[in-house]
Amino acid sequence: MFVFRRSNQVLLIILILLLPATGQGQNPVQAEKNQITLGEAFKKIEQQSNFSIVYNQSKLDDTKYVTYPARSENTEEVLRSILKGSGWSYIINGNHIIIVELPEQPKETPVQNIRGVVVDAESRLPVPYALVEVLSLTNRSVTADSSGCFSLKKLPVGRYDLQGSMLGYESYIIKEILLTSSKEIFLEIPLTERIYNLEEVVVTARVNKQEPLDPMVLAGGRMFSVEEASRYAGGFDDPARLAGSFAGVSAGIGSNALSVHGNLPHMLQWRLEDIEIPNPNHFTNLSTRGGGVFTALSSNVLANSGFLTGAFPAEYNNALSGVFDLKLRKGNNQRFEHTIQASLMGIDLASEGPLKDKGKASYLFNYRNSSLNLIKKYVPSLNTDDLAFQDLSFRLYFPTSQMGDFSVWGLGLYDKSEPVEPPVDSHFSSSSIQYGKQYMSVGGLGHSYFFKNGILLKSTLGLIFQGSDLNRKTVFNKTSEVIDKTLRDQEYNLNFTTSINHKFSARHTNKSGFTWKSMFYDYDGNNASGENKQNRTEGNGFGSANYISFYSNSLLTIAENLKSSIGFNYQLFTLSNSWSLEPRMGMKWNISPKHSIGLAYGLHSRMEYLSSYFIGANQELDFMKAHEFSLEYTWKISDNSCLKIEPYYQYLFQIPVSSYALSASNIFNESHLTNRGTGQNYGVDLTLERYLANGFYYMLAGSVFDATYRVQEEVWEDSRYKRQFLLKLLGGKEWRFGKNKQHGLGINGRLIWQGGDRYIPIDEDLTNERQDIFIKSEGYNEQLPSQLIVDFSIAYRFNAKKVTHGLDFKIINTTGALEYAGHDYNQDRHAVEMKQIKTILPNISYKITF
Repeated sequence: MFVFRRSNQVLLIILILLLPATGQGQNPVQAEKNQITLGEAFKKIEQQSNFSIVYNQSKLDDTKYVTYPARSENTEEVLRSILKGSGWSYIINGNHIIIVELPEQPKETPVQNIRGVVVDAESRLPVPYALVEVLSLTNRSVTADSSGCFSLKKLPVGRYDLQGSMLGYESYIIKEILLTSSKEIFLEIPLTERIYNLEEVVVTARVNKQEPLDPMVLAGGRMFSVEEASRYAGGFDDPARLAGSFAGVSAGIGSNALSVHGNLPHMLQWRLEDIEIPNPNHFTNLSTRGGGVFTALSSNVLANSGFLTGAFPAEYNNALSGVFDLKLRKGNNQRFEHTIQASLMGIDLASEGPLKDKGKASYLFNYRNSSLNLIKKYVPSLNTDDLAFQDLSFRLYFPTSQMGDFSVWGLGLYDKSEPVEPPVDSHFSSSSIQYGKQYMSVGGLGHSYFFKNGILLKSTLGLIFQGSDLNRKTVFNKTSEVIDKTLRDQEYNLNFTTSINHKFSARHTNKSGFTWKSMFYDYDGNNASGENKQNRTEGNGFGSANYISFYSNSLLTIAENLKSSIGFNYQLFTLSNSWSLEPRMGMKWNISPKHSIGLAYGLHSRMEYLSSYFIGANQELDFMKAHEFSLEYTWKISDNSCLKIEPYYQYLFQIPVSSYALSASNIFNESHLTNRGTGQNYGVDLTLERYLANGFYYMLAGSVFDATYRVQEEVWEDSRYKRQFLLKLLGGKEWRFGKNKQHGLGINGRLIWQGGDRYIPIDEDLTNERQDIFIKSEGYNEQLPSQLIVDFSIAYRFNAKKVTHGLDFKIINTTGALEYAGHDYNQDRHAVEMKQIKTILPNISYKITF
């Protein structure tokens, strides 16, 4: 055996190949099965055959142990056995065997599929034989089948823009699709039918980032994607915190409560699969009604959804400031996909796949458990007042050939905070602690059916249960008096909604629907104070009420470049015998392919929280109402950038004065409410956005606004959410790396500069006299200095074959901005002191999808 120790092996191979070929490669080899080094195996071959073996020892590790075959027919079988998987092979020339290094094999690029369906935007009927193209790749297009379904197979992982087009329809582009090796993407591409000849007008493609999901929303609406909630800094995988990045929307730091155009957070409506649901946030309404810590709906189950902030169409009822219109994804019906995520927040487990082989039915679910829950399970002695939570969401989808499509879906959450003694601080007049549990579950049965004449019938039957068992203990340090405030609140809702969508022609589509809710309530709140713990009932109620709504809305194409939406909504609430008939209308004029103007008006109304009706004479409360006017100018600067300017005016009336004027009400609301309040909000929102292209995106969102209220004919006062200005700048850069650019690294940031928190002025003279906090009777006329909030995130994605690994670091409020938390009286200093909270939310997570 000749061992060659120099790096140049090529010359030696050439010399040996020039020797006469006198040997044969079929000499039999016999040996006992044994673990020996590779060098010893070569020597054994030379001893048992007529060959000499040559190899480069500086590259080949001949000390590695191999299994020498016990029996073999010839030398080549032995060589193949001992060299298998080593990256080396052999060449036989005469009596010489040359061990050669195999050339490095190119790594296979991870690939994935994009599937979906092309539909008519108004009728939702499939558009057969539409063309679907990947814009950034040449020769990657596919034609949909007769049912509008398409499949783009084996695309390299990465970012893509997709375009759907069909003769007689406007083209539609879906941007920023993130394709990973572990999950297929399923898309719905809505195409809008044209009513003019192609030769008569220059047509540009509509972009999904500019268009609301609902075609009847002509102004004041926006589509948001789940991927944005994960990518945007400050999004925290939470749609509510994502919406805090949009113009006209202000959000807290410790809470995700959203104030739209200066309105109260609880004036916002949450919808899931076409029915109104309770606020789906963990630890909801504790500090502010309408807010929580983060939503119970995981990004693993949500589909792209809508967010409305202007005058919305007739379909949307019982909302004043805006609507979150959330949708659940359909699970993958062709293969199984699973996700495991571990973070400082908790553990997520998700799965989806077909319910049976070669069927179209699918399942999808996500379960999340907080880290604190898991820690306390194994460390029961842990003493902490932190918050623990769990949530579960799912959807089962059953399409049929004759009876339409059925779906069963649900959402549940459970929150718990452990009771501990309130901290007694002799410096201040009082201290308090709040603890207890909250729970909510929503279940739905959905059905959709296309009639032969193109009518779409959709119905949903929902069952909702929510409840709270809470306790707030307050210690008055001066007198050692303790007040226990308890709340037991349970509500059951049976909700049925149905709608008929009929596209009469390319010029006229009508959607009409009916909603019926039967609400059963059980509310009990009381105080227990003093040594004898005497109870004082704050409110109670037990019974039922009904809510009925009917609407009809038509979308009309008046001319080639002019659309109009007109409709009405009727609402009736039987508990207070309140009713409201509300006109809605909108118009959009496409001045040119790059410029458009939208205008919308609506009369909107909303009930108070059901529990509020059982305090004092609140059962006579009428709907709170508002006239809203929205104007929207859009300039499509380029294929990847857009400018929007949106002036608005909102006049509110019949506002429950206590909740609107004080507007700090939480779940322990004890106020007696009357419909004596009026308010007005007006301002201008501006959004300049560059969509993600070439790995870079940004959005500049600014607002200047005013928000005031008054009681009857008294003077106008500042409302709590009158920040006066909002300025938000967010952006990020994404790099693709790896031999085939299959991996990704993203860095994202968000800067928010906004007017400071507002508060009611303190009556310092009366406070000093009685050594307890007393407020003046004016509105929120005092304002703290402006806030600067900076959020940051880093995301790393590693795509292996059919497996994706993700590592994320996210942090909210790196600047440590303070939030107003009330005033207290310092008994040592005999002075009023302001309480402010610094909330910094970091999270590190690892996610694997396979």
